Amino acid sequence: MATQLYATFTPAQAHSILTSGVYTPLSLRPMDREASLTLHCCDLAGEALALRPGATLDEGGVGLVFKWLGEEECLEGWGAGPSPDILYHEYRTHELVEEPTYQRSLVVAGTRINFRLESLVFDDRALRHHLLARSVPKPLLPPRWRSMNKRIRDLADNLTAHVPDCGLNVRLDGPSLGLRRIHDLYAAACIDRAEDVQKVKSKDVPGITAQKHRDRDDPPEVHDVARYLLRSLNIPYALTTGGPFTLIPNTELYMDAYALSSLGPQHAQLAPLVEAAEAG
Repeated sequence: MATQLYATFTPAQAHSILTSGVYTPLSLRPMDREASLTLHCCDLAGEALALRPGATLDEGGVGLVFKWLGEEECLEGWGAGPSPDILYHEYRTHELVEEPTYQRSLVVAGTRINFRLESLVFDDRALRHHLLARSVPKPLLPPRWRSMNKRIRDLADNLTAHVPDCGLNVRLDGPSLGLRRIHDLYAAACIDRAEDVQKVKSKDVPGITAQKHRDRDDPPEVHDVARYLLRSLNIPYALTTGGPFTLIPNTELYMDAYALSSLGPQHAQLAPLVEAAEAG
């Protein structure tokens, strides 16, 4: 049985999701609470809205109505981060109230399946505000010579046109469940197979001095070192990622790959070692 949920966005944010099929959280690090999309379950929070109570006109205007088709759980705590591909419901407890009260629902960064956009709802006041503030993307802008009411309807129609009759599958940017498992396996190997890991790390692994970038893209030589470490420990990264291999910040694999990549002279010298490890 599908669960209906909604989240509110500005026209620009909604347009980005509708045209890409991807929502990018404020953070992609699993341990951060911002590495998720906050939703409201219609069965628990009421009908879908385009502007949440108490929000300013700048903060909404378009409500995206989703259906969740997969596993659901109650969120007990954040810890190292909930798993992707699961819908979580979060409740708040009060000293004077016996039953916990519903707070929100969420899906986390890296979610790839079971999340489908079904329809849109609009708040005309917020759409009017965004049109007057000229914060609407150019592809959505109605002709300026039309009346404001017609421009609001045109804006709503232009957004709705991006939703197929069968719905739109939406994924969340971030590390997939398979990618997280790879990092967990390496972290476990650092404990359970400490001697093996130390032998691999103590080898003369050519690399290149690499500075930590503040953006989300790590230098290619760091990826090569990470792949070398995984293959040397027989952790099959290529079989379980379900997408491109990336590093999750502040994990054991991330820190070891950066540390080792700064030891050697040239990145080109590492390529044969990576290929040999993969062949083996």
